[in-house]
Amino acid sequence: MPITVERLSLPRRTHLRHADHPMVAVYGGSTDAAKAALADTATTLTGRLPGPEITAEQLAARNWWTGPDIYVVVDDLELVGEENLRPLLPLIPHAHDIGLHIIAARKFGGTGRALLAPFLSALKDQLPDVVLFSGTKDEGALFGVRPLPLRSGRGIFVRDNEQIGPIHIAENTLIDVPSAPQSEETP
Repeated sequence: MPITVERLSLPRRTHLRHADHPMVAVYGGSTDAAKAALADTATTLTGRLPGPEITAEQLAARNWWTGPDIYVVVDDLELVGEENLRPLLPLIPHAHDIGLHIIAARKFGGTGRALLAPFLSALKDQLPDVVLFSGTKDEGALFGVRPLPLRSGRGIFVRDNEQIGPIHIAENTLIDVPSAPQSEETP
């Protein structure tokens, strides 16, 4: 379950162009919308929790529920509010079994303190994959790694609280190039 602890230096709300994508079930652009979306998501995922009748084979195959895996993407985590994330807390330890994936991004300042709050603490307990972008050592070790000042788009990839190595994130800017006219003789 990946978690990003710093945001790239993009202006706020740049992701809005993707809000109407057919794979986006819901977009919560306000605190109230995010609260409702997270509560609905938690209700759906709670129905996927394995009951006592689920066998070890079913657990391994993850076949006692149907539907797509659900990706919860939280940008600007510090703006969402811990109380709005609370419905997901009991589901995080079962994320793999119920098809829950969480991608969270937040500003760097205060991350060390934020990791003590219930939501990030629950995520951290799962030893997620993490990308730490540029930061200062003032925050202390985060996910077992001391942050460093880095160039924009550069980060440190962390898995199981161990530094794997540097990572470079690039923004994919799609260029609208008209397709060349096709000749009727083209096979």
